[in-house]
Amino acid sequence: MKIPDNVLPLPGTMKVHQVFTEEKGVFKYRDLSCFCRRGFCSCMDLKEYRPLKPVDEKSSSDECEPDFMKEIGNLVHQKKPIL
Repeated sequence: MKIPDNVLPLPGTMKVHQVFTEEKGVFKYRDLSCFCRRGFCSCMDLKEYRPLKPVDEKSSSDECEPDFMKEIGNLVHQKKPIL
């Protein structure tokens, strides 16, 4: 599977310790893990990552949500931190 061109890299990937999501297409991450609410908190300098570049409204729905993003969304939809 080829990664689409509209995927933005996650800044500081090698420093990231905890990633989770509560909203489709939006990931939250931090450099230090926190377990005060199973990770779903704003402690420890929480940052937000949106992996897809904004696309214009004329684009097809396939460009807006590639298959691999659907798979990632299904994985993290359980609202559990990825360690």
